[in-house]
Amino acid sequence: MDYGFIIGRDRSVRAVPSAKGAALYQLGAPPQVKTRRRIPSAKGATYTNLGHCPRDRGFPMTLATNAPVAFIPTKDPKAARAFYQQTLGLKFESEDPFAIVFRAGPAPGLMLRVVNTPDFTPAPFTIFGWQVDDIVASIKELKTKGIGFLRYGFFEQDEHAVWHSPSGAKVAWFKDPDGNTLSLSQHEP
Repeated sequence: MDYGFIIGRDRSVRAVPSAKGAALYQLGAPPQVKTRRRIPSAKGATYTNLGHCPRDRGFPMTLATNAPVAFIPTKDPKAARAFYQQTLGLKFESEDPFAIVFRAGPAPGLMLRVVNTPDFTPAPFTIFGWQVDDIVASIKELKTKGIGFLRYGFFEQDEHAVWHSPSGAKVAWFKDPDGNTLSLSQHEP
C-alpha cells in the first residue's frame, strides 16, 4: 500500500493510505494544481487528492522554479526577533513555538525561518548573507545600529573589514546574538 500525507488544522502531519501512490495535501494548495477528489478527515478538515506527482507522469522533478527557504538556529528567540526585525530591518511575518518567520529581499522575499533550537553550536562559517549594492554604505549603516564587523587573521581586509576576493567580490562578516556568522557581499557585474 502507498501512503500520502495530510496536514491538519493544528499543523500536524500524518501518513495515510493513498490510492495508487497519490499524494494528499491540504486544500488551499497552489491554484495551478488540479484536484481530483476531496477526502474528508476525522477532524473535519477537507483534503485534496492530487493524483500522482508530476514526476510520475513523465515530468522531471525540479526545484529550480520553487522559492527557497532559509533556516538560522537560535537559542534565544526574543533576542533573535529583536535583532532580525529591529536591527537588520527584516519584515516580520509570524512566530510560533518552532520558529520566527521573516521575509528578506525584494517582494515577496525569501522566507527566513529563525528556528528555536535549544542546543546548538554556531557553525564556524557563514550560514546566511545578503548581496548589497554598496558594501561600505551598508557596513556604516549597520555600525550605527551597534553591529561590529569581524576581522580574520588569515586574509587581508581593508579599513572597513572588507575582504576583496580574487573574483572581485567584496565580503564582510558579522554575528547575530547566537554567534551565527552572517555576511554582506558586493559583486561586480
